[in-house]
Amino acid sequence: MEPTKCTLGTYLLDWIESTAKQRVRLKTYDSYKYIIDNKLIPELGNIPLDKLTPMHIQNFYAKKSAEGLSAEYIKHMHVILSSSLEQAVAWKLGPLQPCETH
Repeated sequence: MEPTKCTLGTYLLDWIESTAKQRVRLKTYDSYKYIIDNKLIPELGNIPLDKLTPMHIQNFYAKKSAEGLSAEYIKHMHVILSSSLEQAVAWKLGPLQPCETH
């Protein structure tokens, strides 16, 4: 998978099936899949993986908070993004960890 040709959405769908599915319980997988399909991909999915920035992620969280999603639900989305993007970095698909804020 080449980061310049891969969107976050494409990557997340690959990650959920190739990595997360084998590491988490079925209920957790179902929850992750729902969030990826219904929250993350519709809003962030078209961003090329190598162009994703912490600002994209932070703006997404702020928007979801303004829409009334709970801090706990936003944290759950963060766990998914952070875990998946850590794997992308390990696979050398991205130069940084966009979920880290300093």
